[in-house]
Amino acid sequence: MHRLQKYILDRLRLEQPLSYSDMLPKDVVSSHFQYHLKSLQNEGLIQKESRGQYLLTHAGQAALEYMSMGRDTPVRMPKVITYTLLTHGDQLLLLRKQKEPYRNCLEPVAGKIHFGEDASDAAQRELYEKIGLHTQRPTLRGTANMLITKDGEPLTHMTVYAHTLELTELPAPMPNNMVMVPKSSIEAQKDLVPGTLQLIRALLQNRQEPFVLDIQAEF
Repeated sequence: MHRLQKYILDRLRLEQPLSYSDMLPKDVVSSHFQYHLKSLQNEGLIQKESRGQYLLTHAGQAALEYMSMGRDTPVRMPKVITYTLLTHGDQLLLLRKQKEPYRNCLEPVAGKIHFGEDASDAAQRELYEKIGLHTQRPTLRGTANMLITKDGEPLTHMTVYAHTLELTELPAPMPNNMVMVPKSSIEAQKDLVPGTLQLIRALLQNRQEPFVLDIQAEF
């Protein structure tokens, strides 16, 4: 985003409505400023009222949620995902990831929460999309801030809404990338996505209250 466009959004973030003359910096050519003002209107981020006053649109307000004052680029945010740990008796049902950066590693059924979506609704949707499972809503058990580093540098940063679901029957057919691991063997499992073991430990505990974890792991 051009610095003048961000300047306009930041002015309107602090005070609105504002007129053209209210926002025009003294050291900027009017035609140049007008071009960027019009660009923001065309993108649907601001609107002009009949009195010549400018306001943020809903889309403009939403865009500013990901931008800090004084920065011209959006702030990189953690991914927001769901994990659902499936159990069947004394077995854990995990999926082997088929894409990098953790290809061939195991984790619970996971996926991103869509904008405006309830966490448990997202978990239920992911169960259908990943393994074709039509079932009741999983139980939200806790949340985790998970930071995975590689060579000391951040690789993945996630906010995780962690769920559990006990299955009375196994999925039919079983997905090719699904692996059954005995609960008693999970501590010895060497091919889990980093940080997953700490989360599974918390999910297997008989807690009455939701947990909140801060997990840091090296890949």
